[in-house]
Amino acid sequence: MHEKFISNTKYELEKKGIKGGEPIIDSLVSDLFRGEILNTFTCVTCERQTKKKEHCFNLSLDVEKNCSLRHCIERYSIKELLNKQDKFYCETCNAK
Repeated sequence: MHEKFISNTKYELEKKGIKGGEPIIDSLVSDLFRGEILNTFTCVTCERQTKKKEHCFNLSLDVEKNCSLRHCIERYSIKELLNKQDKFYCETCNAK
């Protein structure tokens, strides 16, 4: 949806003779649609926490019938245990 918004906005700017509107459009789209996700990783050996922020423009939520948006977001943000190749290297205790 926001791709069509960008395309339409660029067209309207160019139609009015305004060139180079890219930074304005990117800022407007970012202001309207960009969110931030904070991922927290906890080492199971030493319990050190590492936090990483990521920008996003959408969330892929599993939507179930008769389920609230709050419930979907809570399920999206549930803790999960990383196994085998998905594990992160801990710089504190050198564990993986």
